[in-house]
Amino acid sequence: MSCPEVQLRRVCGVTLGKMLRTEPTSISDIQLPYLRAAHVQPRGVLIEAEEKRMWFSATEAEANDLRAGDIVVVEGGAGYGRSAVLAGDRPGWGFQNSIVRLRPKTGLADGGFINYALQAALRSGQIANFVSTATIPHFTAEKVAALPVPMPSLDEQRRIADYLDDQLQLIDSVRLRRARQLTLLDEKLAQHFGMSVANCEWKPLKRFGVRVEVGIVIQPARWYTDESGIPAVRGTDISPGHIAMDNLVSISREGHEANLKSELHAGDVVVVRTGQAGAAAVVPSELNCANAIDILIVRPGPDLLPKFLELLINSERARKFVAEFSVGSLQAHFNVAMLREMPVPTMPTSAQQRAIDEVSALQTADDRLAAAISRQLELLDEHRNAMINAAVSGAFDVTTARRVA
Repeated sequence: MSCPEVQLRRVCGVTLGKMLRTEPTSISDIQLPYLRAAHVQPRGVLIEAEEKRMWFSATEAEANDLRAGDIVVVEGGAGYGRSAVLAGDRPGWGFQNSIVRLRPKTGLADGGFINYALQAALRSGQIANFVSTATIPHFTAEKVAALPVPMPSLDEQRRIADYLDDQLQLIDSVRLRRARQLTLLDEKLAQHFGMSVANCEWKPLKRFGVRVEVGIVIQPARWYTDESGIPAVRGTDISPGHIAMDNLVSISREGHEANLKSELHAGDVVVVRTGQAGAAAVVPSELNCANAIDILIVRPGPDLLPKFLELLINSERARKFVAEFSVGSLQAHFNVAMLREMPVPTMPTSAQQRAIDEVSALQTADDRLAAAISRQLELLDEHRNAMINAAVSGAFDVTTARRVA
C-alpha cells in the first residue's frame, strides 16, 4: 500500500555545511576535521577519505556537529544527491558546505529510512528534476528541504530500513565477489605476460630507438572548440589497453598546428601521466593525426612492437616502477624522463608477437567471462534499486517478505 508524501523539512532539520575557512578569525577558533563530498560514495557508502581540517568558531562547531542517524547528502558536482547515514557519532568533526546534513526529528523520522528514500529519489530521476543545472548541478539545502518523500509511520520506517539493511547486505556481498573476479582476470593476464618476459635481459626504454613526447600542457583551454576541430585525447580517456572515443574534446586547427609534436599517429602508445599514472594504450587508426593533452606519447622504434609495449607498461612490474618513480603529494605524476628509463626486455619481435598472441588468446576467453560478470553486476544494481523503490514506496509489505536468515 502506498503512503503519503511529505517534504523533508517536515520531518528533518536541514543544514548546509560550513564554507571552507583556512585561517582563524578569533583566538577562540578551533581547527577540526570535516566531512566533505569525497566521503560519500554511491549506494550509501561512507568512506574514510584523507582527513582535512578547517577552522570553526565554538558556535559553528556546535551547529555543524555529526551524530548517529544523521543523513549526509552531497550538495553539488558529479555526485550530487548521493547520501549516507551515520552509523555512530563523530565527536570533534564538522562538515563542509559540499554537504547538506539531515537530522531526523524525534518521533517522526528514521535516518536509515530517509537515506533509502533519498537513494530511491536519486535513481528515479526525482532529484535531477530539483537541481540547478545552469552550470554545475546543485542539490541545495532549500531543494533538499522541499523534496517530497514517502512517509509511513516511524515503526514502519524502521521495519523497512531493517529489512533493506538485511537484503542489501547480501546483494552487496555478491557484488563485491563479482567485482573481485574482474580484478583477478586482469591480474591473471598481467601475471601471464610477466612470466613470458621473466628471463630476458632488460634495458631502458630509451635504448630502443623510441621517441617520447608529452601532449599539450601549456594553456590548452584557449584551443578548445565546440565546433568541428581536431580530436584530442586526455588522460581520462585512457584505461589499460583502451582509449574511449565517445567523450573526446576538440581543439582548433590553430591549436593543432601549434602543437604538432603532440600529434598522434596510429601505432603510438599513449601513457597517462597524472591520476591513473602509467595506464597505456595503442593509438588506433581512427585517431591517426589526432592530438594529445597532458599525456605521454611513445613512438616505438623498429625493435619494439606497439602492442608489446602497451602490455609491458600495463604489467605489474611496470606499475611498481611507475609507483616508485612518480612524484607529487596529491596525485601521482609520471614524466618523460622517468618513462625513458623504464626497463624493457630485449626480445626479438617474433618473440614479442608470440607473447602478444598468447595474451590475446587468454584475453578473448576472459572477455567473455568479464562480459557475463559485468552483466551480473548490472542486474544486481537493478535488483537493488527496484527493492529500495518498492520497499520505500510501500509497494510491498516488508513484514510478510522473506528475510535473510
